[in-house]
Order: sequence, then C-alpha cells, then structure tokens
Amino acid sequence: TGCSCYLRRGCATPERGQPLRRMSPFAGILLAAASALQTPAFVLRRALPSGVARARALEMDAPTSRGARGRFQPAVLGGGRDFSAALSRGVERSSGRGRGRSSGGGGGGTLHLARAAAAAGNASAALASAKVALRQPPTTAAAKVGLVREVNQLLRLLGDRGALAEAGEVFRAMLDARLTPTQVTYGTLIARAGTWRQPRLATAYYKDMQRRGIEPDTLTHNSLINAFAKAHDLEKALAVAAAMRRRGLTPTTVTYNTLLDGCARARNLTLAAATLAELRAAGLAPSERTYSIMIHLCARTGRLDGAFGWLRRMERSGLTPNAVTYSTLIHGCGRAAQLSRAFPLLEQMEAAGLPPNVVTYTSLIDALCRGGEVARAVALLRTMLERSIEPNAITCNALFNGCLQHGEVLLAREVLSYMTSAGIAPSAHSFTTLLHAAASRRRLTATPHTERGGATKSGAAFALLLRQLAAAASRPPQAAAAPGEGGGGGGALDA
Repeated sequence: TGCSCYLRRGCATPERGQPLRRMSPFAGILLAAASALQTPAFVLRRALPSGVARARALEMDAPTSRGARGRFQPAVLGGGRDFSAALSRGVERSSGRGRGRSSGGGGGGTLHLARAAAAAGNASAALASAKVALRQPPTTAAAKVGLVREVNQLLRLLGDRGALAEAGEVFRAMLDARLTPTQVTYGTLIARAGTWRQPRLATAYYKDMQRRGIEPDTLTHNSLINAFAKAHDLEKALAVAAAMRRRGLTPTTVTYNTLLDGCARARNLTLAAATLAELRAAGLAPSERTYSIMIHLCARTGRLDGAFGWLRRMERSGLTPNAVTYSTLIHGCGRAAQLSRAFPLLEQMEAAGLPPNVVTYTSLIDALCRGGEVARAVALLRTMLERSIEPNAITCNALFNGCLQHGEVLLAREVLSYMTSAGIAPSAHSFTTLLHAAASRRRLTATPHTERGGATKSGAAFALLLRQLAAAASRPPQAAAAPGEGGGGGGALDA
C-alpha cells in the first residue's frame, strides 16, 4: 500500500500501474526485528547507520553494484535519511559518480601534493590536486618521463586503497596532458583492478595498452589472471594463460600459483591437480604458496585428511609451513567441526618457532564460534591481548557474531565494548545478525518474561545492544586492508 521507499528499492506508486518490486531480504529482517522489539520499523531503521542499510541492500539485491572494495564499512548515523536516496548515493559511489571534487590544487607541475593526499587516504583531494598539476605538463622529454613516473606512483597509491575510480580519472587526465603511458602504468592499473576484484576494468586496460602498441609482459598477464581468479571466473583465467603462451611468454611459478588460487576459489580439485602437474612438467618446483593453496583447497572442500597430507608433503620437500599455512589448516578444522585437531596445530606451530599472529588467532576464534564454544573464544581474545596481539576487525566481528548466534548477549556486549574502545567499527553483517537474533527471540532467553506494554526483557536487552552497535558504527572505522593476493595468502578466512 502506498509508497514505502525507505524499505523498497525502485518502488513505483500504484497510480502509475506498475507493480511494487519485492521487498529486499534486509527490509524483511528489519520488519521482523521491529515486530519482535515492538518498535516501529522507521524508528529502528533510524538507529542504523545509513551506510549499513545501503550496504546490505546492495549486497543482497544488487551484488554487481558494489563498490570497488567489495566490502562495506558502516558510515555515520543516518539521522533518518530516505533509504532510497542512500541507495542511490551508494550506486553513484560504486560507479565513480557523485564524488565530491575539492577545488584546491597542488600546482607547480608536480604531483607531490596529490601523492601526499593519496597516502593519507583522501582520494578526492588527490584527484583534484593531480588534475591541477597535469593542466600544465612539462615540455621537455626528460621532464615528461619524470612526470609519468610520478603519475605511476600516484596510481599505485590510489589503487592500493581501492580508489579505482579516482585512479581512472588520473589516467584520463594523464592522456589529456599528452603524456605517454608505459608498461608500468598499465601494469599498475591492471594489478590494482585485479586486487579489488574488477576483472572487466582490468581487461579494458589490457586491451587499451595493446591498442597503443604496448605488449603485455608476463607480470601483466599474471595480474590479469589474478583478476579473473579472484572473480571466480576460472575459464577466462585459463584463457589468459593460453594467450600468454601463444605470445611466447613462459609461465612462472606465480602464474601457476595464481591459476591454482582460481581452482581453489572454484573448489575444482581435479583442475588443480592438472595445473600442479603442468607446473612440475615445466621444471618448476612447488613453492610454499603452492602447498598452502592445495591445503586451503582440500580444507575448503571438506577433505581435511587430504589437507593434512599436503602438509606432510610440504614438510618432506624441505619447505617450512608458515603462519598462513597453519592458519588455513586451523580454519579448515573449524569448518569441519574438528576442534580436537585445531589446537594441536597451534602447539606444533609454536614448537616450530612460529609465533601465532592475528590471522592464526582469528582462525581459532572463528572455529570456536562455529563449534558453539563462545566463552572459550572470548578467553582466547583475552589471550591475544595479553600477548600484545591486537585483534582486527575480522577477529572482533567474527566473535561478536558468534556470541549473537548462540544467544550470549552479555559476552556480545563485552566484545562490543572492546571494539568501541579500540576504534573498530562493526560490520554490516553484524547488524543483520543482531536483527536476525532479535526477530527470532528464541535465542534470547529460554523463558522470556513479558513486561508491561508487551515488551520482553530479552527484547529490551537486544534493543540496548542495537543502540550500542549503532554508536560504535558512528566512530571512524579502521582503514580496510587490500584483499590478499591469493588463496594461500589470505585463505584462512577467505570464506
């Protein structure tokens, strides 16, 4: 009835004779939670950061419209802004439109101010300063070469932080200034597009460099393979590898490892074995990352015994497993609900002189939460702090969500208090998990006691937790790190 734009995407009024689109899953969760808490839906929505609402809508209803980072950070409190407007702003941001442009400039024909702004994380200021600097390009050949080198450095800084739209604008400004891009220029753009899972953008740069007469080298092909591997497009990754061979380029260990990473993401054990055979037939020896990827693939496909078998092969080959290898295997034990095999790995790791890092502890905490041992997971968090190992956003959000999923409201509040003090913002998934738990209520308490007005004590506890969660999200979040370069490098928590 009517037009509830703050809960629906692209809805049309009945007067136009167009049917309403289906309600998004996030909106359904929101209404269910509002019913459980006996709170109007629009009031509950106002308690959420607008960025969270936009993120969940984009993630569930339009996954291809997500930003270059592929992840969402809660923004400041929305203050009751219209949900459809927030969604539009999110789509604009993800497509590179609607970004503010500061009018300040660097001038002087150099890009030192733009690089400083990019290093500080201010992509808009970096772009504005770069445009001003490139309006008056140098005239001598040597000065142009130096300026191209500076542009390449700026593209790397922007790309490392996921500002792909701004990097593209700088590249176009570079062309407008009649500067000639180099192999390094395109290699930087393709590699960063691949890192942030933008294979179409990487392909566009790959084709453009060939139109300009620049032949892609082995490193460029590896970056493009990585882009398709991260996008779970194994067929195109293999096609790029074949094109690489036709150009007379010899695949390296990095090439095969990147293909293996694509096999791991696609959970294709058969093709991974064939790729590994090709690596050996080419006279190359498997590296630590090769074994780590195979361990990750076996663990991810539920073949835990096979994962331990690859660990033994790795040790017999004279290679020492690193912290990521152990963390990957520990995470596999957690997914397979075999905690009895996870903690001996921790002891083996420490005996090998490898101190557990945040990835290792996060893998254990996630495994404990999956197994329902939430109190033990919180104790492990305290152990991390005692050893001066700072938990990151993944650690805290995994533990917070685990507490909510198992109805441990007090432990969830303790974790949230630490996140607030450490400046770690809750993820959009944490809000959804909380709303799920509030909507079901069966996880809140075994015997809810109805108070006056029909509200429950458990519902009041979750309403308080929701307010705390929103307050924590209003704080500036920690800077997001770029995704790992493959299944072996960041596979422990890749799912």
